[in-house]
Amino acid sequence: NWLENLRLQMCPDVSTFNKLFDYLEDKALQMDKSLIYDCISTIVTKLFMEFCNAVASKPKTKERDQNLETIAIILLIEFNNPNKNIRKHADKFLSCLVDKFPHLLWSKAVLFGMLNALQTLSLYVMDEDTQEVKVGRMRRRVILLDTVETRQDLLHEFSQRAKDFVKTSVEWAPDTVQSHLQEYINTVRIGGIKIHSGVTLATDCIQSLTSSITN
Repeated sequence: NWLENLRLQMCPDVSTFNKLFDYLEDKALQMDKSLIYDCISTIVTKLFMEFCNAVASKPKTKERDQNLETIAIILLIEFNNPNKNIRKHADKFLSCLVDKFPHLLWSKAVLFGMLNALQTLSLYVMDEDTQEVKVGRMRRRVILLDTVETRQDLLHEFSQRAKDFVKTSVEWAPDTVQSHLQEYINTVRIGGIKIHSGVTLATDCIQSLTSSITN
């Protein structure tokens, strides 16, 4: 435990975060019938809080922000993990992260990464032959559920979480978020893709934002 703590103090970066998440995804620990996994979960949660504190104590550099954005995107992607327990941890960690670094809520990289993840996953909902997908710039592996129905349910849940994320973002920086969403829509349209889940969600969010302003 002290060794992990030392590593966090020394290396508050994406690789350290991934190491923490690896403990949660350890299949042997998940199947353990004792309370070991619960203990590990508690320790990892505490270490993640320490991780956030370690990052916050570092100078505000472009590299630090890029690391934070990557971690936020990974946590959003992990909302699609087939393991419900991992999804809960991703939710808890993301809340902690944006609480400590609220600028991530209106980060263009995070918003784009979330919408791209939604689009990538939507492409494979109906394809039962595909068992896993690599998502995002960091090629995060997502194991897909077995049936079309369960995949649709989880994707719908992720879509709703994405809307909630944008809704919170808008409360902090409405003009910036709307500008990022419009830029996303324009960028994808230039590519000529007709049906795009990320664009659909971004469009819905802009319409909601516009109607709430006019009302």
